[in-house]
Amino acid sequence: MPTKKPRIQALLEQDIYLKFKKLCAQDMRSESQLGGKIITEYIKQYETIHGEIKIDE
Repeated sequence: MPTKKPRIQALLEQDIYLKFKKLCAQDMRSESQLGGKIITEYIKQYETIHGEIKIDE
C-alpha cells in the first residue's frame, strides 16, 4: 500500500551497506523499517542531551 510518509535516501560504502542488510535480516525488518528505527532512536538520544528540536512549519 502506498504511503504518504516522506522519503530519504542515503549513500553508503559497500561494506557498511552489507552490514546494514545483515542487521535488517537479524532484526527481521526491511531496510526502510530499520533505517526509520535508527533515525528515530538517534533523534530521541539527541533530544535527551540537547533538548527538544523545535520544528517550524
